[in-house]
Amino acid sequence: MRLSARALALAVALAPSFTSVVAYPEAPTANVIPGQYIVQLKEDADNATWAAHHQTVRTIRARQEGRQEVVDDHASMHKQFDIGGFKGYSGSFDASMVAELKALPEVEDVHPDVLMYPQTMVRRKYQSEISELFFFSLQKLTNLNLENNAQWGLCSISIFRKRVVTTYLYDDSAGEGTYTYILDSGIRTSHVEFEGRARWGTNVVDRTQEDVLGHGTFLAGVVGSKTYGVAKKTNLISVKVIDHNGLSPWSIQLRGLNWAVNDILHNRRTAIAVILLAISGPANKGVDLMIKKIESLGILVVTSAGNGHGHADRTSPCRSPAGICVGAHDEEDFRLPASNFGPEVDIWAPGHDVWSTSNKGDDQIEMQEGTSISAAFVAGLACYFRSMLGPMEAVDTKRRVLNSASSWLLKNIWTSRNQRAYNGCGR
Repeated sequence: MRLSARALALAVALAPSFTSVVAYPEAPTANVIPGQYIVQLKEDADNATWAAHHQTVRTIRARQEGRQEVVDDHASMHKQFDIGGFKGYSGSFDASMVAELKALPEVEDVHPDVLMYPQTMVRRKYQSEISELFFFSLQKLTNLNLENNAQWGLCSISIFRKRVVTTYLYDDSAGEGTYTYILDSGIRTSHVEFEGRARWGTNVVDRTQEDVLGHGTFLAGVVGSKTYGVAKKTNLISVKVIDHNGLSPWSIQLRGLNWAVNDILHNRRTAIAVILLAISGPANKGVDLMIKKIESLGILVVTSAGNGHGHADRTSPCRSPAGICVGAHDEEDFRLPASNFGPEVDIWAPGHDVWSTSNKGDDQIEMQEGTSISAAFVAGLACYFRSMLGPMEAVDTKRRVLNSASSWLLKNIWTSRNQRAYNGCGR
């Protein structure tokens, strides 16, 4: 039975996949943080260029402020990053300073820093003990596992055609040996559902090594918890980039991504790691380019379509041609009303009334909805395929996920691809 599931997954992977590459206009500058910018240097900038550029910035600052001497200017130049050739730093500058920076030969562009947000609509319903709600049980079928009384989202991704089932059928490998980097609000790593597979990677927001908001813990459960997860054996790594108010400036995400990318490269995990970036904001060509640069390193990024009930071409990072952008559907295969749509959305996954792990306690669960959750399903699916079929680089994994999807089941998705996430289990 395992062979048939793997054979099906291999067969669909050989089919061609299509990715739209379209140039979009920038959306209105909503959520722009006044006076905060991302300075992007040219890709070939070396250490000497960096040093000379910093000296130039200090000189410009001294001249503008009427100082005689040039001093080290840490106040205006913040954290540096180098993500697959997308290199630069965040900083605080006025309009005249920005104009001078743009004119420098080593500067590729200067982008406004923007606020971005997690894409979950919190409709929390709490339950203290998992077994009280789902009466979870596991049945072995050769090398396939059958989870009885599974939540509807898991049932949905293990059915190729529309029919009602209450079981989740999946390969026994279940994401083993893979890594999911969750750039979010943190993870309650002590939750019993994670079975010791969740750990902290880095925190670029504050000194609180906990998930106050709860968004990251919930998504981690959808990706890889033992009861609610798609890839029940994947390793979950928390990269905290969202504060307790649910805010995440792009400059903070760059710091988190810089750490995650370097950790993946250092540990040689490009073919077994996925980055879940279920955060969305206004259209931004710098954000789009960043996702493309990460994919060029062989690293897969999964993003959410956003909960704006509009066209995804006005949302970054979804509109980037790189990565996998995921929209949300409900139990009846209708588009979740809040989910963005359009050809930029690569695939659709469950995002309505989904149960997963809660940050409120080590045995707590809760219900939420939104495109963040859909993105978590697909991030888990990428890990699932990699453990079942072997390590794969980003473009190959993306092709596998998209070509395995079931088609023409979704309703009210407008100009989007009609592809629903499916794990290739053979039913």
